[in-house]
Amino acid sequence: MPVPTPAPTPVATPAPSPSVAPAVKRKIGEKRSTLAVKVEDPLAVAVADLDADGRAEIVVLGARELVVFALEADALSERARVRLDEPPAPIRSRSRTGALLITALDGEPGVSILARTSDGASGARFAWKAAEKTAGTLVPGTLVKRGPLTYYPLAAVGAPGKRRVAVTDLTPGRDSFEAKHVFFLPADANPESPAALPEELYALEASTVGATVFWGAVDLAGTLLIYKGQLDKADGKLGNVGYAFEIVDLDGDGAPEVVTTDAAAPGGPDQVIIRRMRGATPAGSIARFSSKFGIVSVSSGDPDGDGVPAVFALARRNGKAELMVIE
Repeated sequence: MPVPTPAPTPVATPAPSPSVAPAVKRKIGEKRSTLAVKVEDPLAVAVADLDADGRAEIVVLGARELVVFALEADALSERARVRLDEPPAPIRSRSRTGALLITALDGEPGVSILARTSDGASGARFAWKAAEKTAGTLVPGTLVKRGPLTYYPLAAVGAPGKRRVAVTDLTPGRDSFEAKHVFFLPADANPESPAALPEELYALEASTVGATVFWGAVDLAGTLLIYKGQLDKADGKLGNVGYAFEIVDLDGDGAPEVVTTDAAAPGGPDQVIIRRMRGATPAGSIARFSSKFGIVSVSSGDPDGDGVPAVFALARRNGKAELMVIE
């Protein structure tokens, strides 16, 4: 799908969450590890299988760099790193904001990595070139720039050939955006009506579980609104949450769980909370995992190809960063 340039300016959200439904229901949160992340001012994480080998890579967006990792022996192994060299933004948000979305775009081979931060006047679209042997020498994988990105990507929905990408502009000088500035690409797509969205938001994401799309939106009061199918009315809500969240089937029963964080001060102690959902309504918590750092982004994926998705929570404090992995 060609992306128009210039376009409105893309906040950071990963592509629709994978839905894995084996016959045996799994327990959630049996294993937790915390890994050091060597990324300058990390803002967002997204997890996706970039090279179609059955094992998802972990992509971390920093204020001025994009880094690809693999999870090996309970440690992060760096695969590629690229600087974001776009000109500085004329007006920056009051706190740094990152937008990261990995999705297949109609008209482009493989998957595209859409990355934008509030530090830059624009962002960029990247492709992943997998490692290969040339004349007997192994050439490492690398990120290849596909073109500029003049908006903040939010979510991707729809099957190949009918893919729609929700994008937005940030409110100048702020780390939030207005619902009236949410739109879909391509421009001739039949978009969900955003009429039921809050007037201003910190986050908007979409996840596909089975055949159902679940939308989530976090308003400025820290309320997560959940929409099942369309954005015409909220079907469930949960208060006192942070802007980092994920809706995904973690236990393989075909029904989604919702992963949220606290509405904590930036950089302060935080926690990941996993709850069951009844329809689109969050129910009782299944597990809680605390962090000494503030969590800025949550994603999910299968990093080792065992068919079990893991939760990845990116946290930072005083320039340091860590990645919590929950399986």
